[in-house]
Amino acid sequence: MDLVGRQYLYLQDEDRLELLAHFQSSFPKHLLCYQCYIFHRKSGILGAGSLDCGRRNGHLVTGTMRLSFSVMQNAMNCYLYGRSHYVPFIPFTYHGRKTKYDITVEEKVELKASNDNVLLHQRIIATFNRTGLQVTTKTAKDIPFNVPLNKWEFLKCRVCETDIGTRRDRLDANYDNITVDLWRALGPCRSPFESQWELQTEPYDRYHKPLLLTSGNEFAFSLFRETKPLSVPSGSSR
Repeated sequence: MDLVGRQYLYLQDEDRLELLAHFQSSFPKHLLCYQCYIFHRKSGILGAGSLDCGRRNGHLVTGTMRLSFSVMQNAMNCYLYGRSHYVPFIPFTYHGRKTKYDITVEEKVELKASNDNVLLHQRIIATFNRTGLQVTTKTAKDIPFNVPLNKWEFLKCRVCETDIGTRRDRLDANYDNITVDLWRALGPCRSPFESQWELQTEPYDRYHKPLLLTSGNEFAFSLFRETKPLSVPSGSSR
């Protein structure tokens, strides 16, 4: 069965959606679609040729990748309903790498859940030759040279409640590393129309979200670090 919900439930779309939401725990191989008002098989909405409806729910854009709402929805399902909802092709950790403006960027993204919220930990490590860096944009100029050397600086975005830590370390006579740690609270991820999710998605982030950074603190980071990772069933590979 590739979808569940449309065949037998002749209700208004919103009423059917509210009813189906109560059955999510009973469908470990499916995800509730808020565009079609039915359950789709996970391999269809998250696999290689994923459905258009899943893409309409918005994407969270990180340094090297794009993560869909369905990924976050599945993470929360695993947290709320147990390991039976885990599927190996929807991991809880992601890795990316790219080179741009003579800067090599490596990124690790990890999903956690706490207090009915999906938490996203994003660590970006940028390595660059500070003596030979060709500055071609204002962004490329500002990021490497304004990060504090050999110490952490903590910031917080008061709009989307993202906690940020930055640090710059000297590797040798020519090369520096910049580490950027971000903790994002994505909300419960029960619907793609939740305000906290929409604040983090690409369309809103690109066109609407103001930049409101204030001083942060290390205490918030310690709380995030102590949050347990989402569990993977024994014998499964991340």
